[in-house]
Amino acid sequence: QDYYTVHGENATFIARTYYHTTTALRQLSSGSEGISSVSVSKNMFEAIARDLLLERTDHTLELYEGSGSNWNLTKTGTPGNVGSFEDILFANNDMQDSPVTVALFPVFRENQCTVGLGFVDMTKRKLGTVEFLDDSQFTNTESVLVALGCKECLLPVECGRSTELKALYNSLSRCNVLLTERKKSEFKSRDLVQDLGRIIRGKYNLDNYMRLDSAAVRALNVLESKTDLNKNFSLFGLMNRTCTAGMGKRLLNRWLKQPLLDVHEIICRLDLVQAFVEDAELRQGLRQHLKRISDIERLTHALKKKTANLAPVIKLYQSSIRLPYIRDVLENYEGQFSSLIRKKYSEPLNFWMDEERLNKFIALVEVSVDLDQLENGEYMISPGYDPNLAALKNELTAIEQQINDLHKKAANDLDLSLDKALKLEKGTQFGHAFRITKKEEQKVRKKLTNHYIVLETRKDGIKFTNSKLKKLGDQYQKLLSDYTSCQKGIVARVVDTSATFSEVFEAVAAILAEIDVLLSFADLATSCPIPYVRPDITPSDQGDIILEGSRHPCVEAQDGVNFIPNDCKLVRGKSWFQIITGPNMGGKSTFIRQLKITSYMTDLHQVV
Repeated sequence: QDYYTVHGENATFIARTYYHTTTALRQLSSGSEGISSVSVSKNMFEAIARDLLLERTDHTLELYEGSGSNWNLTKTGTPGNVGSFEDILFANNDMQDSPVTVALFPVFRENQCTVGLGFVDMTKRKLGTVEFLDDSQFTNTESVLVALGCKECLLPVECGRSTELKALYNSLSRCNVLLTERKKSEFKSRDLVQDLGRIIRGKYNLDNYMRLDSAAVRALNVLESKTDLNKNFSLFGLMNRTCTAGMGKRLLNRWLKQPLLDVHEIICRLDLVQAFVEDAELRQGLRQHLKRISDIERLTHALKKKTANLAPVIKLYQSSIRLPYIRDVLENYEGQFSSLIRKKYSEPLNFWMDEERLNKFIALVEVSVDLDQLENGEYMISPGYDPNLAALKNELTAIEQQINDLHKKAANDLDLSLDKALKLEKGTQFGHAFRITKKEEQKVRKKLTNHYIVLETRKDGIKFTNSKLKKLGDQYQKLLSDYTSCQKGIVARVVDTSATFSEVFEAVAAILAEIDVLLSFADLATSCPIPYVRPDITPSDQGDIILEGSRHPCVEAQDGVNFIPNDCKLVRGKSWFQIITGPNMGGKSTFIRQLKITSYMTDLHQVV
C-alpha cells in the first residue's frame, strides 16, 4: 500500500541502476538462505516502471500483492504490452506511442528465408499478419519492425540454436526490441486461416511505405531521444504541434515510421494541409475544439477493463458532445478543397454521429448519469434511472433534511449562528458531527458538557455530537452503503453498454487524430521564420529531385543558427550520383541529411 520491495538479483539491479549505490540494499535472513532486498517508494516505483516499460526493452515487470507467505501476481507488463500499468505510466503525461508486439516464424527452404509475422497493437486493438521473403541480413524484417514501432518480439525458442538467425537477433538488438522466446508448438497455424479471416481486416503490405532501418531512423533524428538537447532536435519534436490528448501524437509517431510511397495518397495529404494553411479561421477553429477532446482511444480501451467505472464514460460523453462543433467548422469551409474535406471528414463524422451510433450513446449517458454532479467532481448514476436507486435517494434526502433540521435546533440551543459559528461536517472518522472554534467553546462549555458528546479537541476547533445526530448519522451511512451497492451494479451495466459503442469511438478517434496531425503540419508550415512551400510530386519512376533554397528543418530551428539555404539537382540519368567535398565541420553531413529529411517530410505532407 505504501511502498514496494524488490528481491534477489532484481534488488541489486534496481539499487545499481536507479539508486546508483548498493548501500540501499538490505539482507533478509543470513547464510545460504539470505536474500537481498530493496524498498521502493511509490514515486520511485512509478519512475522505474516508466523507464523499464517505455525506455528500456530488456526487462518485464511483475507486481505481487499480499503479506507473509501469501503473495499473488496482480499485474504483468512488458514493453509490448503495458496495459496493466497504463494508469501509472500515463497518469501525468500523454501516451505518445502505441507499443506493438510481433511474433516471427522464419523458415529456410532452398537458400531462401520466408518470414511469417503477426502483430498486435493493444492500444488500438488491432491485429495484422504478413508473409515475405527476406535476405540473410533480415533487411525486410528490420524495416517492418521499424515501421510498426515494435517493442517486443516472440520467437520459437529453437531459433536461438540456429546460426542462420544470428543476423535476426542482431537486428532485434539494433531496433531495441525485447526478445521473448516461446515453445515452437505455440506457433502452429493449423485451423487458423478461417479465424484470421474473421478478425483481421486486410494484411500488412511492405510496399505501402518507405522501408527504413534502425540506422536511418537514428541518423536522421526522426524520433525523440532522451539525449536530445531540445524538442526541435528530432523531427517528431519539431513537427509535434498536436493538441488532442495523445491520439495525434501517436498517429504522428506512426506516420514518421511509415512514410508514404503512393503519389495519390501523398497529394491527398498535401491538399488537406494546403486547405488548413490557406484558411486560418478553419485551422484555428478546429484546434480550439480539438484541445477539449480526451484520449478517446485509451478511454475506449479502459471500458473493457474489469475495474472500469463511470470516469471513461463521462469523458467519452464530454468529447462526443464537442463533435458537432468540429463538424460545423469543417462544413463552413468553402475553399478550393471543400469537396475533399467533406468526403474525408464531414460525411464520415455525420455517419458516426447519427441516432443509432454516437447520439444513442449520448442519450444513454444523459438519462443514466447525474450530470449536475459533474461540477462537484462526482461521477454518479442519476437517481431517476433506476426505481430502487430512486427510493434509496429519497430516503437519503429525508435523513439529510432531518440532520439539517437538527443542525438548526442545535444552533438555537447553543445560541450560535448557523454555519458561521456552528458548522456541520461529514467525515470518514466520525461521520456527521458539529464543529466550533475554541473561542466559541468557552461560551457554550456548560451546555456542551451536559447535553453533547465531545469527539475531538484540536487547535482548529472542537468536534462534538449528540445521541440524535449520531443515530441519524448511522442511518445515513447505512442508506449510503445500500445506495453505493445498488449504484455499483448499475454502473457496471452502463459501462458494459457504453463498451458496445467501441467501433464508433475508434472510428471517430481515427478521424480526429488525422485532422490533428494535419493541422500540426499546417501550423509548422506557417509559423516557422521562413514558411515552408508545397512540393510538386511525381511517381518514383518519373521526374527529378530539384531543391532550391532548401534548409534542414531541425538545424534551422536551433537557437543562434543562421542557416544558409542550399540547392540540389539530382537529374535522372545525368547526375544521380554526386560527390560532396569540403573541410571538416563544413556541413557535408548536414547537407546529405538535409536532402533525406526533405524527401522524408515530402512523403509525409508538404515541406521542403
